[in-house]
Formats: sequence, C-alpha cells, structure tokens
Amino acid sequence: MTSSLFQPLSASLAAGKVSARQVVSKLVPEGTLVEKDSNNTLGSAVRRVLGVGEQKIKVRGFDDLMVFRATCCKPIRGEKIVGYITRGKGVSVHSTKCPNVVNLFYAPERQIEVEWGKSSTVTAYPVRLSVRVQNQPGVLAAISSKIASVNTNIQDLDAVSHENQKGTINMTVEIKDLKHLERVIKSLRS
Repeated sequence: MTSSLFQPLSASLAAGKVSARQVVSKLVPEGTLVEKDSNNTLGSAVRRVLGVGEQKIKVRGFDDLMVFRATCCKPIRGEKIVGYITRGKGVSVHSTKCPNVVNLFYAPERQIEVEWGKSSTVTAYPVRLSVRVQNQPGVLAAISSKIASVNTNIQDLDAVSHENQKGTINMTVEIKDLKHLERVIKSLRS
C-alpha cells in the first residue's frame, strides 16, 4: 500500500515535474542539511555513484574514488600514469605510454590526475614477458635461474621452438614495481 503512495511522486520525479531538492525540502526540516564544499563536486559525484577502488592508486585531491588499472596497458608501480573518467566504471588508469591514451583524451574534460599511493604492503603485478632464445639444451633452466636470482616468481611459462634453432619463451612473472622489472630484464639480458 505504501508503494502506491510513491508512484505519483516517482512519476513526477522521472518526468522532471518535481526536483529532488523539492522532495528533500519537504521531508527534512530547513537548516538540517548542509551542502558540502562545492570544490569537490566531481569527485563526490563519482564517489557516490561508483564507490572506491584500488588503494594503490589515488586520484589527486580525492581519497576514495573507484580506480582500476586499464587492461590494455596494465601499468605497474613506478610508471608514469594518467587517469580517465569512464562512464559507469570509475577512473581508468593508463600508462602514459599506452597507445590508447591518445584516443581517450579526445574528451579532455574526462582526464584526471592520478598518482601511485603510498602503501605499506607490496603488491605483485603480473607482467607478461617474451624472450627470444637460441634453442639449445639448458636454456630454459638458465632463464628461470636468472629470474630467480632477482627474487622473482614465475606464474606461468610456455616455450616454443622455431626453425633455425630459435625459440621463444613466454612467461608471466610477478613484478613489484618498475625498478624490479628493469632488474629482471637486465638479468635476462646478461
């Protein structure tokens, strides 16, 4: 029975005949509600709609926006990053080197500054590496030894032989930050 009372009100709201402000002013005594600082209207709107996200990345000026690393470039701690306000998903964080960033910023009003947050816990990012090798006995053992020597875990590995005694080793390794990745690459090159 109560829902039938609200049907005309919801229809009026949907049609734009009555504003949400008018409804609130009838339900809540005057002076009870105080409007928050209008400087953060964008952030508060995104927060209300989308919630909070990855704690490792912060939107400058806001503490609790929904933030996620873009799947196209999967930025890791230490890389230069940029944020893009998506429709309905929150703030998508891309590496500044991501080829999709150029396409995303045709709407500059949706660009937002992001930064890596300070975190006491170290998060491992899965990074896909592809190594071209000379196909010979012991090469797989040498590669995994080099990776282990810089305290890095291999999540998965796939080795393929090609013609002319060449091969490719594709692997996913757990990387803590950009410097860690550089140490792994340097170890593999040696």
